[in-house]
Amino acid sequence: MLERSIKPEPQKGIVFEIPEIEKFELSNGLKVFLVKKNSLPIVQFNYMTGSGSKSDPENKKGLAYLTALLIDEGAGNLSALELDNEIESLGSVLKVSCDHDSLSITLLTLKEHINKSFEIFSDIILRPRFEQDDFNREHKKLLNKIIQAGNEPSYVADTVFEKLIFESSNYMHPAMGRKETVENITNQDVINFYKNNFYADNSALIVTGNITKNEIISLTGGGISDLKTGIIDEPKFESLKPGKGKIYFVHKDDAAQSEIRVGHITNGRNHPDYFAKLLMNTILGGQFSSRLNSNLREDKGFTYGINSGFYYNKVSGQFEISTAVQSQNTGAAINEIFSEIKGIHENIFDEEIEFAKSYLIKRFPSQFETYSQVSRQILTLVHYNLPDDYFNTYIGKIEGTSNQDIKNAALNYINMDELKIIVVGDKNIVFDDLKKFNKEIIELDF
Repeated sequence: MLERSIKPEPQKGIVFEIPEIEKFELSNGLKVFLVKKNSLPIVQFNYMTGSGSKSDPENKKGLAYLTALLIDEGAGNLSALELDNEIESLGSVLKVSCDHDSLSITLLTLKEHINKSFEIFSDIILRPRFEQDDFNREHKKLLNKIIQAGNEPSYVADTVFEKLIFESSNYMHPAMGRKETVENITNQDVINFYKNNFYADNSALIVTGNITKNEIISLTGGGISDLKTGIIDEPKFESLKPGKGKIYFVHKDDAAQSEIRVGHITNGRNHPDYFAKLLMNTILGGQFSSRLNSNLREDKGFTYGINSGFYYNKVSGQFEISTAVQSQNTGAAINEIFSEIKGIHENIFDEEIEFAKSYLIKRFPSQFETYSQVSRQILTLVHYNLPDDYFNTYIGKIEGTSNQDIKNAALNYINMDELKIIVVGDKNIVFDDLKKFNKEIIELDF
């Protein structure tokens, strides 16, 4: 008989088999990262080229994003409609995405249809059609999407925050561009972007599923192994100075809520203090039971949720706190955010650290459950050039981070004087409260 009145003791450790990554190169030098998962007759391919929106020309921001929208609109001998029908008939799933650092094409296919599916996948990478009619349609859709996004306070807040954090760099622009820059883009620009950025040298192929190295080599012969080689000129990134913290305000008529972003620039993903920052932030705002969420959601009832994090691009990063609150609570919410930052500067309790370590360690295996999750983890490894043994040493790094290192991370990587505060809301309701912070307020148009 199970005695339910006795609470079970938590296990001290977890048993988890780290996925083995097999690395090799195709004949053209394209790097392949293979993780075998043989439980299902499924294979996922993820091609990533390291040229995202950071590679856009100055007056044509949104070019990489538009290229991503168009690259699967017809390829090889198939028109856009024919390609969609062919993929659907095979039961495959194709996705294309673009961010600041990369453009990715993902194919999930049944093993029994792998030859035909991969043939289409290769055509999209090697032989996109870029028809003028397809360009006209997707170009118009992107312009409409930008206009619609401009009416979303959360998008406005995120976009303004990145612009202020990464000013004077290619990371300051939204990946999908702005209306005035996207209007400058032609179909020939898209063709040229593809020609100048799709090389084996700046790309990788991540494969997850029921397949072997030899099968991949056989499959890619005459296909993706024909991807051309060449050197890409990486955009230069000047080191940015954080600057003095100010309040930046964007007015939205009759906004019921204020979108709030608080943060500043920080160092990159490969910094030695990464794990100390991760653990410290888990306590501050990186989990549901964090200090910020417990205060502003559970105690004050200001918001449905608030989070904080250190977010990274390939060369730098940002610390950011993000939330939305009822307009009348805007000033009080910012006050509480400041209070929690001051609090984590002053003290972090040992029991909080133990809980944060347990949280990160126990959720680690869940990040390798699905094919997409495994692929995402490998992409992170490739993108940030992390050590081959990164996943094998992850738990040990978490456990081995000292309490003092975590406390130092709060002091060293969250600077009150450098915090930029972005508020998107109704000026008539919130502006007087913002004046009470004795900080310079800069009003922005969007």
